[in-house]
Amino acid sequence: MKDTNGVRSPTSEATGVWLPALALFVAFWILYLWTATQYNTFDAVSYANEIGRLYPQTHDPRWLFHPHHLLFNATGYLIWRAAQTLGYIGGPLPVIEAWNATSGALGLVLYYLSLRSLLKRSRWIPLLIAAGLGLSFGYWICATDGRVNMPSTVLLLGAFWATCRLIQTGNRKLAALAGVLTGLAILYHESAGLFLVVGVAGALLSYQGDDLAARAGWKRRCALAAIYLTSSLLLVLTVYAVIGAAALHFRSFGAFHRWSSEYVELGWWWNFHILTNIRLDAYAFRRAAFVEPPGKQGTFHLSGAPTQILVFYFTVLIGWFVSVYAFLVAIPLLWRTHIRPLLIVSLIWVVVYTLFFTVWSPGYVVFWVPVLIPTGLLLAFSLAHYRAGRMGLAVNWLLGVWIALYAVSNFMSSIGPHQDPQSSPFRRTAMDVRSHTVRGDLIVVAGAGDAAQCEVDIPYFADRDCISIHTMAARAKENADRTRSTIQSRIAQTLASGNHVYVLDEVMSDRSVLEALHKRHPKVDRAQIQETFRPWRRSIAWKSPRGPVWILEQEPTPAPIP
Repeated sequence: MKDTNGVRSPTSEATGVWLPALALFVAFWILYLWTATQYNTFDAVSYANEIGRLYPQTHDPRWLFHPHHLLFNATGYLIWRAAQTLGYIGGPLPVIEAWNATSGALGLVLYYLSLRSLLKRSRWIPLLIAAGLGLSFGYWICATDGRVNMPSTVLLLGAFWATCRLIQTGNRKLAALAGVLTGLAILYHESAGLFLVVGVAGALLSYQGDDLAARAGWKRRCALAAIYLTSSLLLVLTVYAVIGAAALHFRSFGAFHRWSSEYVELGWWWNFHILTNIRLDAYAFRRAAFVEPPGKQGTFHLSGAPTQILVFYFTVLIGWFVSVYAFLVAIPLLWRTHIRPLLIVSLIWVVVYTLFFTVWSPGYVVFWVPVLIPTGLLLAFSLAHYRAGRMGLAVNWLLGVWIALYAVSNFMSSIGPHQDPQSSPFRRTAMDVRSHTVRGDLIVVAGAGDAAQCEVDIPYFADRDCISIHTMAARAKENADRTRSTIQSRIAQTLASGNHVYVLDEVMSDRSVLEALHKRHPKVDRAQIQETFRPWRRSIAWKSPRGPVWILEQEPTPAPIP
C-alpha cells in the first residue's frame, strides 16, 4: 500500500520482503524433503554409522567430535535422539537429511534477504538468484543428502548477510555478529575458515560516513576488523579447547595436535599439480551449478545421454557463457558506483576459495558450492544494471527461464534418478549381504576404488560388522605385517565365536579395485592379500550381482593316526 505521495508504507515494504522469504523457505523445504536422495555419498553414510552405530557401541566421544567438522556429528546425534523421543525408530541418516533440507531452505532465505538489502530497487532478481542457488546441483544435493557441508554453508550465508550489512553501515555489533556466525561455520566445517579473509576485507571496506577524516575512518575500519576476527577466533578456540579437555580428555598439546591435524598429515587431500588441478576445478565449479548428464564423462563426450537431456544441458551451458559476458560488460560501469566494496569482497571470496581448493582436494564439487554465493551476487549486480536499462523486465524473464532450464537438467540427470532406492549399487550390495548373513558375521571388503563405499553401506544398511583392508592399512601406519595380523585376528575372533566370515570378490579378483588399493597403500598387493587369508579354506558362499562372495572356514584338523 502506498501513501498519497506514492511512497510504500513500512508495513507494505516489510510484507514485500518477508512474504517472498516465507514462500521461498516453504517451497524449498518441501522440495528438498521430497527429493531426498537414496544414493547417499560415502561421507553421509560414514557419519550416520558413527552417530548410529559406533558411538552407541563404544561411547567413544571421538565418533561425535571430528576434528575438521567438530559439531556436525554431535548435533546430528542430538537431533536423532530427539527424534527418537518423539517416536522415530529409524537410523540417523534420514534425520540428518531432514536437518540438511531445513538448513538449506533457511540458507536461501538468508541469501534472499542479503540480496534484497543490496538491490532495493529490484524485487525479482534477488528472489530468482536465491532460487537459482537452491536449484544448483551442488546446493541441491547437499540439501538432500546427509553430507557435512550444508550447516556450515548456511552459517556462511548468515555471515555473508551480516558482512553485507557491515559494509553498508560500519556497525560494530554487525562486525561481532559476522564474526560469531563465521566461527560457528568453522566449527561445522573447517573450510569455512577461508571466509575470515572475506570478513576482514568487508570490515576494511565498510562505510564510515562522508564527514569522517580518512585517517579516522581507517582506524575505525581496523577496529571493526579486529572485532570480527576476535569474536570469530575466540569462539572457535574456546569450543575446541573445551571439547578437547572435557570431552576428549586431552592432557597435552601434543595429543591435541595429533588429533586436530590427522587429515593434513595423511597427505591424501592436497597436491601441487596445478595445471591438472585447474582443469579439475573448472569441472567442479561447473558441476556445482549443473550436473553433467549420464553418459561418458567429459563435457564434450556425452555419448549415451538422452537427446532431450543434452538439449537442456547445452542450453544451460550457453546460458553460463552469456552470463559471464554480461558480467564482464557491466563490471566497468559497476566499479565506478557505490557498490565497488561489495564487488571487491565478492571477488576476494572467489579468489581465496579458488586458490585454496586448487591444491586441497581439487575437483571435489561440494567445496565449490560456497563459491556460487559470491558468483550469484556478481551476477545479480550485473543483471540489476541491465534491468535498470533498456532491457527492463526481459532480464527477469530470461533469468527465470535459464534457472528453470538448469533445474530441469539437474533433476532429470541426477536428482530424480537418485530418488530410487535401487539406484545405489552399494546399497544393493549391502541388502544382498543382509539377506545372506546374520548379526555377528564379519564382511571383509577392499575399501578402495569403485567399491570403496561398501565399507560404510554394509554396516549401516545391512547392520553387519565390516572391515576394510584400506582402513586397516591406514590405522597400521602402512605397516604390512601389522595390517595382516590385525585382519587375521579379527577373522579368528569371529570364527571362534561361532559366526562366519565372508570376503567380497573385489578383494580377490577385481583388478581396478586392487590397483586402487595398491596405489593408496604401496605395501598392499595381491600377494599380501592372499597371504592374509592363507590360514583358512575359501569357498563360494553365494553369487551376488557384483560377483561371488567367499566364505572363510577353518581347515579341518587331520584325524590322528591310529
